[in-house]
Amino acid sequence: MIALLGSCASIPEGDVVGSVEGVHSDELIIRTMPIGRFGVRLDTISPYNGESVVFIDSLVEPVEVSITARSISGNDFARFNFVAVPGSKSVVKAEMVDGIIVGSIEGSSVFGEDFKKVETDAIPFKKAYGEANELKRDADKNKAFEDLAKMRGEYVKTHPESPLSAYYLLGLNRDYVVECYPTLKIQSGDLLTQFIGSNLESRYKQEKQAVDELKAVSVGGKYVDFETTTIPEGNKFVLSEVIEGKKAIIYFWGKWCDGGDIERMKRFASENDNYVIVAVNYGDKDDVVESIISSGNGAQKWKVVRNNDKKINVASKYKVEGYPCIIVLSPDGTITNRAIGVSDEFLSSLK
Repeated sequence: MIALLGSCASIPEGDVVGSVEGVHSDELIIRTMPIGRFGVRLDTISPYNGESVVFIDSLVEPVEVSITARSISGNDFARFNFVAVPGSKSVVKAEMVDGIIVGSIEGSSVFGEDFKKVETDAIPFKKAYGEANELKRDADKNKAFEDLAKMRGEYVKTHPESPLSAYYLLGLNRDYVVECYPTLKIQSGDLLTQFIGSNLESRYKQEKQAVDELKAVSVGGKYVDFETTTIPEGNKFVLSEVIEGKKAIIYFWGKWCDGGDIERMKRFASENDNYVIVAVNYGDKDDVVESIISSGNGAQKWKVVRNNDKKINVASKYKVEGYPCIIVLSPDGTITNRAIGVSDEFLSSLK
């Protein structure tokens, strides 16, 4: 059960109590999400009128708590996040600072003054992200996201003994997890630290395995053969039969993710007969693919095949993590280049 209490009521004992200064309670939105089951929201609460006092009671498992104001709910980084554990009382002391909710948590070894300091230092990046998101400036939004991750990652690298580092590491990307997890020196303390540590260990094993699998199909590795069907004919297609002894490009693409990449690949195909281009389509209907192939000379030279055919998923074989993705092969089947995105500069380097 989750409830929000006005200032006229006494604050009862619970898993999380506290206040957020600078906003009214009817502007607050509070969510809880089980750690390790991303995308699952237990509750979304729109508080009633009164002071902005937060009270979360009767937790049955550790959860990540998110507190934001309705006016800034569109900015993912404007909210205040922390982890709460059943039976471990935490006291929230947060306030609105320059449009961002910043706070600290008392009663937990994981979230103390260090947490408040780092999150306060992060305000410029969070604001930049929110502004870029509102103006739909993807490049600026991505930079703000990377700057924020870099700042938190630097804390992790310089504070291997801090439980806060384990919490931050849960939210950082694969490279940070694989690099930093083995350097952590956190003692198993309270339930919260143990729970985060357990989830982090599990994620590290998964990410390390993914890195090892990616290396096999990165530059210097060998191509992975596959069998699928062509679009639109539905004929059998075996990669090795088409590329043997030739320079080739495996182009993972979709009309749904095109920033001019398709036209650049068409031009490249029309100007370079020395490459076999195997265009593995993901997510488009056959008629959409046919219209793209038929418009312009370049695409007619592609060998267009399905990504998903029966139990085959070609992208998973090559550990594709973003679209469009290009994998370049030498005549002996060695992977000589790999990139996400189709820039003119990249294509020029292949001629």
